[in-house]
Amino acid sequence: MNPECFACADCRKAITSQFYPFNNDYLCANCHEARFPKKRCVKCGSVITSAGITFGGASYHAACFLCVTCKQPINAQSKISMVEGQPCCVNCYEDRHAKRCSKCQKAIVADVEYLEFEDKYWHKECFVCSKCQRCIAEESFYQDGELILCKDCI
Repeated sequence: MNPECFACADCRKAITSQFYPFNNDYLCANCHEARFPKKRCVKCGSVITSAGITFGGASYHAACFLCVTCKQPINAQSKISMVEGQPCCVNCYEDRHAKRCSKCQKAIVADVEYLEFEDKYWHKECFVCSKCQRCIAEESFYQDGELILCKDCI
């Protein structure tokens, strides 16, 4: 084939270096990259050539998929939380970022029902009457200062 005739199907410029087959024709490297962009790791910016990890719509090399808090690698199969758009391992999330139950002080984690009242949080089972200790998560309650009371204890 005449070198002048060996042109990119998109830009029509002569192909003088790397090329890619495309629909019974050829694309130059620039046009191929434009049509089929390679995934780039959001952490390091390099092209992902082997299996990567996609989380929150972003792609990572497995070695770059680190917890935003402790900087340790995160196994893609484990539970992962997001902190300010960055991946966070479950241990760091529970220790440093999760909401805390006002009664038991334990972390309120994903998939656990909780209640919020006046900028405080409770596990559903921890939301109890201050006097009789009966769970009142599913019923009306009353506030008396710092006390939360069921209808029987007011």
